[in-house]
Amino acid sequence: MFDETTEESTGCEIFTGSSAKVMELSLVLASQSLPHQIGFYNNIYHLTVELEIETQSRQLIDRYIAENKSWRAEINQTEDISLSTLPFLFLLAPVLLFFFQVHPFFNNHLITLLGRCDAIKILSGEWWRVFTGLTLHSGSQHFLSNLLAGYFIFNLVVHKINPGLSLLGTILLSGIANLAVALTISGGHLSIGFSTAVFAGLGILSGSQSLAYFIHKMDGIKSWTPVISGFFIVVLMGLAEGSDILAHVYGFVFGLFGGFTLPFLNTKTKPLWIQNLLVLASGSIFGLSWFLALN
Repeated sequence: MFDETTEESTGCEIFTGSSAKVMELSLVLASQSLPHQIGFYNNIYHLTVELEIETQSRQLIDRYIAENKSWRAEINQTEDISLSTLPFLFLLAPVLLFFFQVHPFFNNHLITLLGRCDAIKILSGEWWRVFTGLTLHSGSQHFLSNLLAGYFIFNLVVHKINPGLSLLGTILLSGIANLAVALTISGGHLSIGFSTAVFAGLGILSGSQSLAYFIHKMDGIKSWTPVISGFFIVVLMGLAEGSDILAHVYGFVFGLFGGFTLPFLNTKTKPLWIQNLLVLASGSIFGLSWFLALN
């Protein structure tokens, strides 16, 4: 289908470049049964065709390069994944409430009683519990596991979606997940913990990465790889004995919804003043919820 030579070809030269690029375009031409030659002279690779198929070959190569330009830019883009302090915005509320829980001056039992997710009370109108329950923990081990897992997951999330939008989105989606748990198990279900938000963050991360693959028209199964990977993390970490399995699953599922929708608002919400409003709104949700819980 093609010939390789080290001497200058008499055909019509349509591309010069690296060995890898010339071989790639050679395969493109070969896929359409277009005969061509690969030459190496003057320390560079050359791709040549006969004059009769020059126009057809150039059009094919131009179309191939245009269709794959944005895809390659996305795949080859090096993202800054350095650790930052931004994820502590997500963890501020559970850290503060854990302080109240463990400090001897405060009534740990009363705080837990007023703030935990109680399916019966949530469905009877105490909606704020879907948020206050996120900020409470059963002990130091429970708290630290959510703190560490949350920090690293949210560190990745804020590199995909701006901090203000991802913070507000995670809180709202986590609250919806806790409400869904209450609706599914309407009687006697009690739970506390920030893990619902952690798995919602995992869902946002998985969904947003899959969305990027879909937009850049990657192969079907590869586009779903982030979602599949996230699902198996839920299976490995979120279905442990004694954990709130339903809250973890719902957190991940609603997080996926956020991952497929929030990126479309990312650019519009990047201005600093909007970021500040979103962070303020996020804090206000917890503030209002605990105000209602304590009164």
